[in-house]
Amino acid sequence: MYCITFLDGRQGHPIKNGTSDSWYWNFAPVFNMDDAGKVTSVTNFYGQGTNANGRSARLDPTGVNKFTINDDGSKTLEVKYIMVQAGGVDRTFFTEKWTYKGER
Repeated sequence: MYCITFLDGRQGHPIKNGTSDSWYWNFAPVFNMDDAGKVTSVTNFYGQGTNANGRSARLDPTGVNKFTINDDGSKTLEVKYIMVQAGGVDRTFFTEKWTYKGER
């Protein structure tokens, strides 16, 4: 997951820094799911600690961590994960809910 439109062509994970747009460079979570839609793990697209910032990702087991297709046909991904900085330090905690609205 990364948002190239929000970041004016720069690849990374978008965040807000106060009211300003910003992003985490060298970080884009990849969610791995089982056949039931349970998120089983998350990794960093740019490498697990092997990128220039030493960033990796790990799943927070306290989250819903599930992809769901609802009775009305809508689809949601609820996930809680952590961006880990070089040296194994938990840097940022994310709690996200993604709702599928249609094809791009």
